[in-house]
Parts: sequence; structure tokens; C-alpha cells
Amino acid sequence: METPSKRMRFWTIERRLLLLTSLSGAFYLYAYFHYPSLHFQNLPKPVVGLQHAHGFFNMVRWLEAIHDVDEMDAFAVYLQQVNGTDAPPQTQLSLPTSIALVASNDLHVYLSKVALQCGLLLFLYRLQVLSRQRTVPCMCLSVLVFLCWKTAQSCWLELLQPPGQYTAKDTNRSITALKAALLFTLYTVRLGGTAVLYALMGRAYQVHFGLWPSRWKKVPQYLGSKNLVISTLYYATAALCVMAITSQALRSLSEAVFHIEAGALAASLAHFLYVSACGVGTPRAEIS
Repeated sequence: METPSKRMRFWTIERRLLLLTSLSGAFYLYAYFHYPSLHFQNLPKPVVGLQHAHGFFNMVRWLEAIHDVDEMDAFAVYLQQVNGTDAPPQTQLSLPTSIALVASNDLHVYLSKVALQCGLLLFLYRLQVLSRQRTVPCMCLSVLVFLCWKTAQSCWLELLQPPGQYTAKDTNRSITALKAALLFTLYTVRLGGTAVLYALMGRAYQVHFGLWPSRWKKVPQYLGSKNLVISTLYYATAALCVMAITSQALRSLSEAVFHIEAGALAASLAHFLYVSACGVGTPRAEIS
């Protein structure tokens, strides 16, 4: 009979971390690749204001970045125009129902992403490339980004109400302005937090694989090595987040962030599984 002490020895911290990170990573990749999306090209009779959509391809990604009163009004008018028309062919559902369905599926993506990020942060801490003073705030920052996304989603999902409940009266106009200000704040905090988080993770992976070369002659060789792949993906994601915040014209880069961070997390998951399986990865001095 297995005693509690033996069970405790079996479920070590390393195995718990392996289980958490592997399951969350597998579910994140499954949700990312298999859950449906809603592209603008598949929508019925797009109006001029939404046809270009400022460079966005996915309607849900555009709604996640919406924080302008005029865009919110244009979207409400668009819902009125498509009311009673044929449903999107890929879903056979009404447009508001299709958007709500895709948004509910995104919840699984973001929840599993938070769990995967926390697992990778603990992994970097155990490799001694991320200090405790930065690991815990980074995990809290990951949760904060998720809460901002979820709050913003709850706000723009209210735009899917029946057309009769959304009018252009002065009272509703002021409420819409307040919602737009709240969405802008949440959008800024979400992308800003993501930029800080991935900048620190990219730096930690860079410390793990090897610091910058001490001589300029070795810089081209270092830039072309595989040791910089994961760090580059994280740095690129952080840079795109900053660009999407600072310029309204570059807001569509937030959609690119959604995809590039998936590549960075997938590469980090592969590296984590390789290190866990082979037992490689010499701890280095943690970053200050």
C-alpha cells in the first residue's frame, strides 16, 4: 500500500510543474488552432466603416481593440443593417450569436495561456534566470492582463444587444463615451502589461541561452544562432504591443500580437519539454 510520504516524493515540485505546464500548453495550442474564428471577408454586406476595419482580419480581434465612440456607433448601425439577413455561412448562426460564440471560445484560449505563462515563469525561476522579485510580479501581471481582457470583452459584448436597445440618444451617447474611455484604459493596460511581461521573459531566455557577445565580431553569428529564436519572438511581441498602443494607425498590430505570442509560447513549451525530458539546461546567474 502506497503511503502518503511516497506519494509526496512522487509528486515533486518538478513533476507538478511539468504537469501544469504541459496540460495548459497542450490545451492552449488546441484552443488556438481548432476554435473557430470570424473574418471580415465572411460577413454579410459589410458597410464602408467596417469593410477596411483599420487593417484587422478577425472581427473579434477588432472588437477587442475597439475604444472609439464613432466605431462603436458604426458597429451598432452595422448590426442593425445585418439584422434579418442571412447568417455567416461558416456558422449558420446570426451574427451576434456567432460573435458571442467565438468570444466564449476565446475564454479557453486566454485561461490556458495564463496557466502556461505562469508555468513558464516558474520554470525560468527554477533555472535561476528569473529572480523571485520578478517572478511573482510577472505572474500577477499575467493575471492582470487576463482580467483586463475579460472586462473589456464584457463591455463590447453589450454592443451585441438587439438594435432596439441601442439608440443614438444623448444619454446613451454619454454612456457610450464612458464605455469607450474604459475600453481605452483596459486596452492600454492589457497591451502595456503584455509588453512588460514578454520583455522580461525574453530577457530571461536570453540570459539562459547566453548573454550578448563581448566582441562586435561575434554579433552576426549570435544573431543568426538558434539561441536567440525564443528571445526574439518575445521581444517582437513586446515591441508590437508598444507600437499598437502608441499609434492609432498601428492598432491592428494587436492582432499580430495574438499570433506571434502563440509562436513564442509554443517554442517555450517545446524547450521546456526538452529540458524536462533530457534534464539539460545548466542554471545561470539570475538577472538583476
